Amino acid sequence: MKHMNQIKKSSLKTFVLLSLAASCLLALSSCGSIAGAITQGKRPAYIVNSPQDVSITQNGEALDISSELFASTGFDGTTIDYYTAAIKLPYKKPLTLEFKSGNRTGTIDLKPKGTRYVFWGNLIFFPIVGHIIDAVTHNSKSLQPRYIDVESVLNHVPQKEWASQKKLKRLEKRKIKKA
Repeated sequence: MKHMNQIKKSSLKTFVLLSLAASCLLALSSCGSIAGAITQGKRPAYIVNSPQDVSITQNGEALDISSELFASTGFDGTTIDYYTAAIKLPYKKPLTLEFKSGNRTGTIDLKPKGTRYVFWGNLIFFPIVGHIIDAVTHNSKSLQPRYIDVESVLNHVPQKEWASQKKLKRLEKRKIKKA
């Protein structure tokens, strides 16, 4: 009987310590750090208006173009996911990407900027602490522009003359729906 009480006390202490540790981790967390852990420190930059033969390099190293979740819509309990070409990039420091298609080449500079999704997520789930953690770790950042108009890059069109990011997203979504 005495041995059983010791086991119960030991189990209770273990449970309390694990609960305390989980509470501390949750209290000292942020939406940006959780998203950064899930995405392994990389976030997608979407490739819009891209020729089939495009290649993308960073500092001479070829980047993989993958299919990433682009948008989701839901009607009547069903969800439709849209995927498009993207490259996953580390998002905490500015980057320069080189694009090549046929005999055309172009470069674009991507700069990290804060994302509103992380801001609002922190405001709702991790007030104050989440903002502080993300400000220190730069996990609230995302590279901009998020939608890269490849034809404009290859034709050396200045970024300020591109279609807006919202319009590029709408155009890509329409193209995906037609396919």
